[in-house]
Amino acid sequence: MPPSLLVFDLDGTLLDSMGGLAACAVHVLTEHYDISQLDAHRAYLTTSGIPFFAQLDLLYPDDPRNDRANKEFTAL
Repeated sequence: MPPSLLVFDLDGTLLDSMGGLAACAVHVLTEHYDISQLDAHRAYLTTSGIPFFAQLDLLYPDDPRNDRANKEFTAL
């Protein structure tokens, strides 16, 4: 029997995806920028709620590494 209801949870409201997203962000931030894991985690959580590319622009304005870091995060 096909499902009668399909639910998409893209913002982590129904399923807590923040931990997984934060882990991916920490990996990307520490790979591309000179930042500790703790500081990367804090930076991600402080700027969460907007797309990752916008978070990077807030954290590292006009940094040429932002595009590559965003692509890596999106691919994870």
